[in-house]
Amino acid sequence: GWFVNRRKKSNENKLEIHYSKTKNSGYDTLIYKMEDAFEFNNPVISNRTSGYSKIKDNMTDINLHSMNVPEYMYDKRNQLRCGLTFTHNICEKITPLSLAILYMDDGSKIRCKNDGFSDSIRVQTSCMLHTNRHKKENVYVLSDYLNGIGITNTVRFAKDVKNKELADGYVIYIDVNGTEIFFDLIAKYIPK
Repeated sequence: GWFVNRRKKSNENKLEIHYSKTKNSGYDTLIYKMEDAFEFNNPVISNRTSGYSKIKDNMTDINLHSMNVPEYMYDKRNQLRCGLTFTHNICEKITPLSLAILYMDDGSKIRCKNDGFSDSIRVQTSCMLHTNRHKKENVYVLSDYLNGIGITNTVRFAKDVKNKELADGYVIYIDVNGTEIFFDLIAKYIPK
């Protein structure tokens, strides 16, 4: 995911994007699209080996090292462990690209008959955002934001989480109509 890093020696801000996905899974395509989008920042793409893998250089990172990091990213109310959570301040800055990244990181398409799953009770495509690692009130902030732009959804309890101080176990279920709008919005950023 995204994280902000401030170099202590030079007090230089940088925005880094790390994907804990294996190479050639489609995420590399997104990294290279981001390289084009942030060309003015002289981004640096690198490959590294995951600490959980024996396959060399199985991950791709992009470092937008010269980007000025907005102050709101340093606001503790907007932070969740090493990333950002869903506050009104963060939702005001959401773009179709950031929604695409959220979906690729924490989203899933729900099985349905239209996709060839004859055993499914659902007929049409819908999706979920697995926000269970966020606090319930922050999940509702994102849900309200999505409903406000026509991406109709509901918040549902999914499962207990190990650390209840950090998360509450709620997910966002996007209904059929909302999924159509959501997918139209993010489609150009999703690797094929």
